[in-house]
Amino acid sequence: NNTVLIISGIAKNDGLKLEKRIRIEPDDHKYYYSATELQAVDDGIIVKANIYDQKTKEFSGYRLNKYFSFDKKPKVIFTFITTNFDPDPDLYFNAAQNGDLFILSNAPGLRNVLKIPKSVQPVLIENSSIPAGIQQLGEKNIDSTGWMGFTRSSAGTFFASSSATERIIEFFSDGAKIKDIGMSGFEKGELLAPGNLFFAKMPSSPTELLTVANRGNRNWIQFDSDGTPENIIAPLDSGYS
Repeated sequence: NNTVLIISGIAKNDGLKLEKRIRIEPDDHKYYYSATELQAVDDGIIVKANIYDQKTKEFSGYRLNKYFSFDKKPKVIFTFITTNFDPDPDLYFNAAQNGDLFILSNAPGLRNVLKIPKSVQPVLIENSSIPAGIQQLGEKNIDSTGWMGFTRSSAGTFFASSSATERIIEFFSDGAKIKDIGMSGFEKGELLAPGNLFFAKMPSSPTELLTVANRGNRNWIQFDSDGTPENIIAPLDSGYS
């Protein structure tokens, strides 16, 4: 129902407190929206929402809204209408500190990543028509690309997880491939259906490490800069203790 919960007390031992409920992403005369992801940026929150046609109820694309405050109207920064694609493409995003937006999609015919400078936002992309000012990075997608997760490092390289290869690919900032990360399999430290990607620091690590939600093997794996598994977080193995 597109409700954001404002919660306090996360860093304390006396429990969580619900401060406020806020409805976001209201419908309009043409579309209705389903919020699926929130990403914090320096000056607000970016909300990703699926777009559905009011008349047909069919999936129609994606929208990214930037909220400087949930009490105020957001700024639309990106809309992707996908009605000509079959099947519907997936989409993942990452925002740089300077406001540039990076979009990873598996839309056939488009390149892996779109770089959308802050200076050309808001942007409307209708199917395969790419407006001026947007850079296409990487290789052209094929039907079986299967992207499942996306993140960027502080150095500007970016990482994408793929259900097609069961691995993670690291790219230079210009879209050129650097290397594959991880091996596919069922054993400890191997990848199976790798999904969400992010950088996280554990108490045992001096720096943030590339972390993947390894859904098929039901754990998280952290990789060092060489692409070698360094930490494996497997709550089910310890009964979440």
